[in-house]
Amino acid sequence: IAGFVLANGALSATGAQGDIRKKIINSDLVDCVVSLTPKLFYNFQGPASLWFLSRNKRKLGQWRDRTKEVLFIDARKLFVKAGPKNNELTDEHIARITSTYHEWKRGGDYSDQIGYCRSVSVDEIAVCDYSLVPARYTGILVDPPTPHLTRGELAAVDIKIRETLGELESLVERIHAALELASEDD
Repeated sequence: IAGFVLANGALSATGAQGDIRKKIINSDLVDCVVSLTPKLFYNFQGPASLWFLSRNKRKLGQWRDRTKEVLFIDARKLFVKAGPKNNELTDEHIARITSTYHEWKRGGDYSDQIGYCRSVSVDEIAVCDYSLVPARYTGILVDPPTPHLTRGELAAVDIKIRETLGELESLVERIHAALELASEDD
């Protein structure tokens, strides 16, 4: 397995870069792509991605057959601030990414997680114009729905809204009065 870091432009570029990416994917060399948050590197402030390549994705030792599959991990939300201009990955973040990748390769406790990771077929990647942007495949994690308010809570919100509207009306009247006084002085 080889790994390398790329600026995100190479993940969805067209032209020569797109052709190279298409050949790498069709040759079934891409094993995993991990999106990282911006500002992890002191000499590069943009987002970056880790690509893990494998020449043999067939069952080998402890690893399952991953032929024609790619794991996408969107780790852009995994970071802590390391000063005003930089972010960093903690040991826990690295362990989460690593264990996700290894569980997927092993075929063990892995499961797709919306907004974080997803195993995708090479055919689906082809349909998506050979894009290697993990967020395109992992989806967006949506906050859970707000619980329904009780009748009493709704009544309290209604009272607060009426009070605020009353204050707003009073303020508008004061502004109009001040404007009338100002126009009389002119």
